[in-house]
Amino acid sequence: MVVFERGTRAAPGAGAEGAGAAHVLIRQRTGSGQSLYLNLTPLAYEYFPYRAGEMGQAWRDVIGSALGDAGVRPRVEIYGVTGREPWMESLLWRNGNRYCLAILKNPALSAGGDHGTAIFGDSSARDAKGITIRFIMPAAAIRNVRTGKPFGSAATIRDDFKPWEANLYEFTLGR
Repeated sequence: MVVFERGTRAAPGAGAEGAGAAHVLIRQRTGSGQSLYLNLTPLAYEYFPYRAGEMGQAWRDVIGSALGDAGVRPRVEIYGVTGREPWMESLLWRNGNRYCLAILKNPALSAGGDHGTAIFGDSSARDAKGITIRFIMPAAAIRNVRTGKPFGSAATIRDDFKPWEANLYEFTLGR
C-alpha cells in the first residue's frame, strides 16, 4: 500500500517510489516469525471528529486488516444495549498467572471543544450504563476490583459502567 502526503503526489508514471511516496505498511516473514511496520501517523486519529468519520474508519480498516492478517485477535469485546461499543477501550495485561482488564471510555470532543477541552458530545455519553464483556479467552475467578463484585468463571459477564470511572477486573485463565 502506498499513500502520498498532501501536495506531494508523484508525477503520473513515476510509480510507488516517485517523489513524495511512502510505504505505510511493510510486512516481513522470516521462518515462523513475522514483523509488521506501520508508517502511519495517529495525529488525525487523535482528533475525535476525524476519528469518528471516514478518515478514522479508513485508519481502523488498515490497522485492523493488518493485525488480523498477522493473527492478532481481540481477547475481549465490549457491548452496550445497541451492540458493540465503538469508543470503549479495553486494556489487558498479565502479571504471572493473574490478568487485569481495564475498560475506559475517553470523552469525545463536540462543537465548542478543542484539543485542550474535552467535553461530552451528548448527555447519553455521560450516563452510567450496563455493558456486556465477552471474553474470547477462558476467564476464571473474574472480579471487579473497584466494586469487589465477583463473577466466577464465565465467557460473558454483565456489569455497570460509569464513563467517569474505569472498570478494572482481575481474573486467571480458565480451562
